[in-house]
Amino acid sequence: MTRAFTLAAFLTTMSVQSLAGPISLELPIACELGVNCVIEDYVDADPSDRQSDFMCGLKSRDGHRGTDFVLKDFEMMRRGVDVLASASGTVAAIRDGMPDRAVTSENRASIEGRECGNAVRIDHGAGWQTLYCHLAEGSVQVVPGQSVDTGDVLGQVGLSGLTNVPHVHLTVLQDGRVVD
Repeated sequence: MTRAFTLAAFLTTMSVQSLAGPISLELPIACELGVNCVIEDYVDADPSDRQSDFMCGLKSRDGHRGTDFVLKDFEMMRRGVDVLASASGTVAAIRDGMPDRAVTSENRASIEGRECGNAVRIDHGAGWQTLYCHLAEGSVQVVPGQSVDTGDVLGQVGLSGLTNVPHVHLTVLQDGRVVD
């Protein structure tokens, strides 16, 4: 079994512990890890100007604040792949309307401050939130204040914001701090 597949299997039933209680997370994308999608990057666990994933490896980028679930090709994105709520909660915020396009030196300035692209943020209570980035333009299917259950469709995988590959970037936050 590959390292990414093993860790992905773990992520599908991951329980993050805190003083406020655990939150269980399911896979945030409708794909089969290791078959038609992979985990490309994890949260950067190194506070210096270097990068390190949770196993002290290089499967991250300096300052990366989430886990990237990448589709195997652009054709999957064109056909449509659902982004799913990893846990039940209430939609706290959304953004839609950013175009699906690879970032270049020519268009990078136009996304400044909106690197997450089209996105959904869900509040799970007790200080826990999840943020789903890079959704396809026009695909967001939820509204602020709406209750969602684990596995509900939030939108589709896209290419909005600061990205060059179709993927969903999942950030887990507790009391505003990134949790890996």
